[in-house]
Amino acid sequence: MTDDEIERYNHVMYISKSHINQFFDQNVSEADKVTISESEDVGSRFELGIEALAKLNAGFSEETTRELIHEINFSDSYNQVKKAINVLSESDEVLPISALKEKNSSDSGLYHFDCPLQLYPDNESFGDEKFLNVVGKQSSVEFNGTTSWENWGSRSHAKTAMDAVDPYPFKGIIKPLRIEERSINSVTFSVQFLYILAPDLEDTNQWREYQDLLEKHPSSGEKGIK
Repeated sequence: MTDDEIERYNHVMYISKSHINQFFDQNVSEADKVTISESEDVGSRFELGIEALAKLNAGFSEETTRELIHEINFSDSYNQVKKAINVLSESDEVLPISALKEKNSSDSGLYHFDCPLQLYPDNESFGDEKFLNVVGKQSSVEFNGTTSWENWGSRSHAKTAMDAVDPYPFKGIIKPLRIEERSINSVTFSVQFLYILAPDLEDTNQWREYQDLLEKHPSSGEKGIK
């Protein structure tokens, strides 16, 4: 792919290889894994994305690292993986997260989101490993899960999201684990984040412009007209 083609696809901010492995173990048969790994031609966006995740699993036996995510985003050998991860979110087999409220089941068990997320540190750590709680809400569906700090390739985006009061825009794919709460107007799910992508450039610019306007609001003194 050319540089322009690479830039057209959103960077991978976070990816959990263990959650992807679990998805394969639970949803993809051994025969299908062999077919996917040997396939040269793929059809749908879903098949393309699943093939990319399969090759990602085969190529890296260890857990996700910042180096791996950097390779996916910038290495020529992983251009197709980056592209496939992006188009997987747009496939018919991965439903929008609004389907969870409507009780529409995704055949793949996966759902995609495109909305601001709230990130904050998880106070419960295991040894030296640090975790971030991630919470989002879109189309009356609230979803939350825990992510490993080591699985965030772009620390600058994550730190920006943590430091800001206002949620930061992201997009990605989740797998629901269980319903935590349901009401007439909304539903809350505990989820696994398979991967989180950087927002579209337009969304990033809108968020930053909004932050600029907030800084112009007087933080003290008289407000309004008397």
